[in-house]
Amino acid sequence: MNDLHENPAHLGSTAAKDGQSPEKDVESLDLNRGDGPRHISSDRLNRALSARQVQMIAIGGTIGTGLFLGTGKSLATGGPASMLIAYLIVGAIVFVTMLSLGEMAAFIPVAGSFCTFAG
Repeated sequence: MNDLHENPAHLGSTAAKDGQSPEKDVESLDLNRGDGPRHISSDRLNRALSARQVQMIAIGGTIGTGLFLGTGKSLATGGPASMLIAYLIVGAIVFVTMLSLGEMAAFIPVAGSFCTFAG
């Protein structure tokens, strides 16, 4: 049995080097036996972040922090019941908007964002 932990050089797909597809080289996992697959194919994922993605992560972190700090003032001013009611109202609006977007995407399947459906 070929153990991957003993020889980490075999983590890549050897089937791709032979001209075969990597999917044919992967053996199925038998959960009843308790052993893992004997060969792992490469995952074909791009493990790099572009500058745009890093900026979006930073913006999301900033917005999350602002919402967390703003919640304290709203809780002190209005109390927990008003915050719950406001959360339910905004959540219902977001739910209906996403439901509408799903309907439009199913009716007109085009590649693009929300603005593509506008015209």
